[in-house]
Amino acid sequence: PRPSPPPLALPAPGVPYDYWEQYLTIETFLLTTILYASLAAVAVACAFLACELLSLGWAATDALQGAVVGAILIAAAIAASVVSVVGLLGWVGVPLSGISAMSSLCAVGFATEFAVHITHAFLASGASAAAARAEAAMRSLFVPMLLAFLSSLLGILLLLATTFGFVLNYVFKPMICCLALTYFYGCVTLPLLLQALNCLMPKPPGASAADASKAASGATFAAPDASVKAGQMPVGEGGAARSVV
Repeated sequence: PRPSPPPLALPAPGVPYDYWEQYLTIETFLLTTILYASLAAVAVACAFLACELLSLGWAATDALQGAVVGAILIAAAIAASVVSVVGLLGWVGVPLSGISAMSSLCAVGFATEFAVHITHAFLASGASAAAARAEAAMRSLFVPMLLAFLSSLLGILLLLATTFGFVLNYVFKPMICCLALTYFYGCVTLPLLLQALNCLMPKPPGASAADASKAASGATFAAPDASVKAGQMPVGEGGAARSVV
């Protein structure tokens, strides 16, 4: 018998096909697009950190090490933000589509912006201790980051004035999730992660001498007098030692 011809793929043209066709490739498109965007953001962040540290007088090996470790932590912040945004959107009932996928792509940009600033301030603070680096970074960037978050939040909250449910479900919810999660990972989680992994970061030039000087000055002020150890106050103007009560 004659074999039957293979079925022909004849997609129906028109608006319905153009709308529903996105669901056939949305997951692959979202994964590849986020991957490429994240790789580009990490590469640019690594180059920026390396050039900035070299301009501050760091050795080439130290600048490269700091830039690579910083870029890895930035990539971790981006990955956590994107995964959390996609997962939270599914939890609040926003289906994955071409419109809601934009918030996941925006998460790459928001997370990169927050993470690069925090990492750069941490490395370029001039200190070597983890707590001092984190304190210097947040002292200089906490207020600007908070104002950037609040200004973006104010613009998104204006969408609540709309009467279209489509805008609230597919634009407002994704953007709120994107902004809140990227700010949390960039300005709360990342400083803690940088402080915990400070052992992987090279010390800035001159940090050893500064730490030694600080330790020497601290030892000078902290050294107790022998008479205090013996239970007496130092000799006063009258020349007699007084007992400590």
